[in-house]
Amino acid sequence: MAVQVGEKTVQNYLLETTNPGGHSSVPRPDNAIYSLTAAVTKVGQYEFPIQVSDTTRTFFQRTAELTGGEMGKALTAVLANPDDKAADAIVSKDASFHSMLRTTCVATMLDAGHAMNALPQRARAVVNCRVFPGVSVDTVKAELDRIIGDPSVAVTKIEPIRPMAVPPPLSPKGFGPAEKLAAKHFP
Repeated sequence: MAVQVGEKTVQNYLLETTNPGGHSSVPRPDNAIYSLTAAVTKVGQYEFPIQVSDTTRTFFQRTAELTGGEMGKALTAVLANPDDKAADAIVSKDASFHSMLRTTCVATMLDAGHAMNALPQRARAVVNCRVFPGVSVDTVKAELDRIIGDPSVAVTKIEPIRPMAVPPPLSPKGFGPAEKLAAKHFP
């Protein structure tokens, strides 16, 4: 039995680069597509750090007890030390667990060029981020700027700009009845 008590903030960001473009018969090293794909690759290779809230701590403590084995030990280790790379590698084999422990960003759309024989003057990508509760969308934007590290690639928040998700409190008043029902029906 699972009880959901909160969600991450969903925020989209536009990555955009522009330059003079030109004709494909005279290639330029500063092709907008090359700058954009380098930026998208950096986003794809980046791992936001593990973060633990009361909610995720409780979930993973109980999941570790139920799961046991290598995964259970790795979950316990990550909770004790979020910087434990070996434990993170094991936990991250489960895509859901990986996503629950950090902010995640993924490229979802690309747009560039207007003709097959022309160098584009603009290239764009949409990056969809699921922002861990307690982290602002501005903090994620700043991190995207930092990891991309290319001033020719502008990172902007796409409307609507979402407020920061607040980690929910865990109250025995709310969870006590749910735990009793779970124990009764799933001994």
